[in-house]
Amino acid sequence: FGLDVAERLDFETFTLLYLSNAEAEFEVELTVNKGRQEPYALGDSYGHLAVSVADLDSEHDRLGALGLNPKKIVEFNRGGALLARFF
Repeated sequence: FGLDVAERLDFETFTLLYLSNAEAEFEVELTVNKGRQEPYALGDSYGHLAVSVADLDSEHDRLGALGLNPKKIVEFNRGGALLARFF
């Protein structure tokens, strides 16, 4: 697919890899869990699809008003720096 590693973030128990290319604005995030001994089985892993929005709080409120019951907004920090907010 012509993707290159745009960013790599190492943590104690996992590594995040962000893949992208110059032809499109999308990124693919891969999570590599460290120390796993068994292969992944369907149903025991964490999967998600993420999109970027201009105003996360407003989007969270909008989805709640539609009755979709989004989870609370979480802040993901590393070394005191905000990396992401999501729900």
